Amino acid sequence: QYSAKIHGLQPIPRTHTTAIYGMDHLSVKEAISKLHEFIKQCPMWPMFDEPVGVVQDMCFVAWVELTLATNPAHEDALDTLYNSFYPEGSSRPTRGAWDPHTSIVYDNRENTTMTLSSVMECIMKYPTILSKKRRVEAISLWDTNGTMQEWKCLDRVSFNALSQT
Repeated sequence: QYSAKIHGLQPIPRTHTTAIYGMDHLSVKEAISKLHEFIKQCPMWPMFDEPVGVVQDMCFVAWVELTLATNPAHEDALDTLYNSFYPEGSSRPTRGAWDPHTSIVYDNRENTTMTLSSVMECIMKYPTILSKKRRVEAISLWDTNGTMQEWKCLDRVSFNALSQT
């Protein structure tokens, strides 16, 4: 919220770490059903250690992210997630190496107000951004068609918080 505010940007709808991009092979109803099936198989997501870096980059958008480290428990959970949404025999995309990250702020790449110094200012103001472990509270399914203001959360299911301590 702070970073979006100081840059005059729309806040990201909900802090998140993306696991799968671009699923268009299921109806919304099917995808929601698969999400609930997954949570039964994986009642908690493994805890993330402290972030290992910060990236500010521009591709089709400008963005800032916290880079997180993966481990075998995360990879197993991600495989379970892929298997839930892309069962055997379906046109499952090849799952390459996962680069987990938590997005902090997005902007249009043309005339962005984000600078390295403003990103560092945010980190200095909130030093726990880089020193705190991250617990995944929930998994959600989003329709990200259109602008960020048009994104819709289709469903959100909480993980069992007691299992993550």
